[in-house]
Amino acid sequence: MARTVRTDEPIMKPLFLDNPDDQSTYTINDEWLLGDSLLVPPMLTDEPSRTVHVPAGHWFDVTRQRVITGPGRPDRLPGHSQPDTNIHPLGNPDTGTLVHALAAS
Repeated sequence: MARTVRTDEPIMKPLFLDNPDDQSTYTINDEWLLGDSLLVPPMLTDEPSRTVHVPAGHWFDVTRQRVITGPGRPDRLPGHSQPDTNIHPLGNPDTGTLVHALAAS
């Protein structure tokens, strides 16, 4: 929030904003980043899975409890957080609560 106030950068942002060199992110209109730490690929249909574009870097798959490396397109994952930020299982004390909440949703 402090950076948003300071820089006017949106809290919810399209993938291309943090990944300008990844041309495929410019056409993705059903995923976004919440801050720098949470990849949000919502389920917009009743299908049991969906394709998700994972940006470059290391991301924590809260559903399967594993680290995945992007860029890539794994199956449906309801939320991801970058391990090198404060939202991951080894981060601040509130992170465990966040990861469990995301996994339950």
